[in-house]
Amino acid sequence: MIKKKYFIYLLESILIGLVVGIVVGIYQLGMREVINLSSNMFHQKDINHIIFNILIIILLSILNYLIIYNFKGVDGSAIPLIEKVLDKRLKVNYYEYNDLGLTIINSYASSYSLLTLGSEGPSVSMGGKIGRIINKIFNDNDNLDNIALGSGAAFGAAFLSPLSGFFYSLEDCLHYKTNFGLIFRSLIISFVSFFCKFVYK
Repeated sequence: MIKKKYFIYLLESILIGLVVGIVVGIYQLGMREVINLSSNMFHQKDINHIIFNILIIILLSILNYLIIYNFKGVDGSAIPLIEKVLDKRLKVNYYEYNDLGLTIINSYASSYSLLTLGSEGPSVSMGGKIGRIINKIFNDNDNLDNIALGSGAAFGAAFLSPLSGFFYSLEDCLHYKTNFGLIFRSLIISFVSFFCKFVYK
């Protein structure tokens, strides 16, 4: 029974690493295109392009407002929400995963308007939500460790630095709650996500 439990933890860790690396990689590829498009539009000097760009920014601002107003899991890249869940100030069910796509849309819209705070916040949020999805698949809904480890791995994937993800997991997400199993799983998730993300570099 114990071996089966560790096998499941290992499988969960590999899956989280794979999905985090792929999702963060695709997200950041898209982010490059958004920034390139934005840069091109902001460098246009023709009055029609300028007016069109202003209209786009207004529409994206309204879209972002509606997303944040209706989906609290997107507000602030969901970092404050993750902290409350991991600190057990909120139940894990408050941290939804069905708005993962909206996190990406919100980030792209902000970035196009040059109001972005970087890609690491949304990446961390997506990593935690991927941890929640894996929990759901394995009927392990209350497993906060997978959320913490997924968030950390996504942080590392965003910077192409698995050790950053590893230490972020331990320091910021797990709050130094460590044992050999968590350290081992964090290393697996961080390095698997790094190699998946590296493919998209």
